[in-house]
Amino acid sequence: QTIEGNTSDNVRGELSIESIKIGLENPLFGIGADELHLQLAQRLKLTYYGFKQIDSHFLIGYLAGSSGLIVLFIFFLFLIRLQERPPLRWNNPVAANDLFKRRLLIILFIVLFIVRSFFTREILYSPTFVGALGLIYGYYQLGIRNAAYFTRR
Repeated sequence: QTIEGNTSDNVRGELSIESIKIGLENPLFGIGADELHLQLAQRLKLTYYGFKQIDSHFLIGYLAGSSGLIVLFIFFLFLIRLQERPPLRWNNPVAANDLFKRRLLIILFIVLFIVRSFFTREILYSPTFVGALGLIYGYYQLGIRNAAYFTRR
């Protein structure tokens, strides 16, 4: 806590709530990114301080408000499908243990991604995060192929 109090934390919380409210008011297509930034400044009466636009600082609220709840649902479906466990058709405990560790790596990365998204929407555009997610997913898929290959032999 600073001398001024928790003003920025309170504003960040209000931005998150308002961006989700906008998403609920416009569930199909949202209102677009630029309009979301304008609406947030107006709803929080930040235009009084000279702000014409303000970012939501919250990926989930950003997706809900700017693109709608359908896009938010598809985004979460994508994250869930990333870590989906394939049906195990082999009885190899070493391969199953290796695959479990690889899947756990994806799950932990998704948790890190979601926690980080509470503070900025730009995590979605970060080449480091998206690239790392692709590498981890490839590592997981390679484990699935290796387990299936070595079990057949």
